[in-house]
Amino acid sequence: MERILFENQEHKFILLGFSGSANEDGVPTNQYLIVNNGKGILLDPGGFGLYPRLSGRLLKYLDSTEDLVAIFLSHQDPDVAGGVGTWLRVFMDAKVYISHVWHRFIPHYNIDDPSSFISIDDNGGIIKVGNADLVIVPAYFNYSPGSLNLYDPISNILFSGDIGAGAQGCPHNDIWVADWPIYKRCITPFHTRYMSSNKTLRLWVNYVRDLNPNIIAPQHGYLYSGDNINNLLDFLWELKCGVDIAEEFYPKTLDKNKIL
Repeated sequence: MERILFENQEHKFILLGFSGSANEDGVPTNQYLIVNNGKGILLDPGGFGLYPRLSGRLLKYLDSTEDLVAIFLSHQDPDVAGGVGTWLRVFMDAKVYISHVWHRFIPHYNIDDPSSFISIDDNGGIIKVGNADLVIVPAYFNYSPGSLNLYDPISNILFSGDIGAGAQGCPHNDIWVADWPIYKRCITPFHTRYMSSNKTLRLWVNYVRDLNPNIIAPQHGYLYSGDNINNLLDFLWELKCGVDIAEEFYPKTLDKNKIL
């Protein structure tokens, strides 16, 4: 599935892949493409199994492989970055933007030319694509120590990585979150376990409230718009997670008899 989320004469924000493919082994992902004045940036390209399908879709919006000028990786996981080496063998002009926390892991991505990678420090900055200035939004410790989001001020869409992530089977309306009370229950276990603390979530929520996006587009699951944006932000503001409730995840004693 692909869907244009925003479009004007010079700019597009495209949901390029939604809920992935059978090759993802139960970890469905969303991929996004931003195009400005004929130049594109791909957000979280996913595992190598997605490349054949997504590259064909992408080239419907770009004139040539040279027009993909950037790839943005929100964090280090294989469902985000596993296929990046394959992309770079064809889209050779693309620069890959990744947190400095993960820059030293580049050799493990089967990369021929590490010079393609741009390391982003903790202060963030701007990625220029065509005439668009895309804003890097820190999301540190909200899933990963080096998590990054990307905000497009032209479309007013925030790509949120794993924050707000849901799974297939949660209530939805096409690609959009629909029944918030039920969807909240669906996303709570993931956020409770994978986000590090309420403190880091609140730091992120403050950034997002200041940006006031029209759409929050996560790497997994359905997209947030309208009242569901505030529903998500209010939920995260109050959520106790990670180290806040670490004792819930640690067993009282070690099990020395259970054979796995």
